[in-house]
Amino acid sequence: MAGLIGLKNQTKSELLYAGMNRDYQKYHGSYVNYVDAINWSAEHQLEFVSFGGNSGSFDHGIDKFKVSFDANILEYIGEFTYVNRPILNYLFNKAVAIRRK
Repeated sequence: MAGLIGLKNQTKSELLYAGMNRDYQKYHGSYVNYVDAINWSAEHQLEFVSFGGNSGSFDHGIDKFKVSFDANILEYIGEFTYVNRPILNYLFNKAVAIRRK
């Protein structure tokens, strides 16, 4: 028992969230879901399938699982935060700082 949620655009599918019931882990449902998503992406002639980010350490957990698909890993430059209401953001950060004191 496992599930996967993803989105697609013209060139790429983005696998956003996956989960499984650990009681059924021996059936490897997550692998089936990811293989199906890869095949679906190929059928729709998408160039990329993104499994989401990684921690950079591929020897445990979800990163080890992702690397098991023998994928090419593309790394983009960092993360960013866009603040669309700077005054509200400033006030919120000040309030959080005061609350933590």
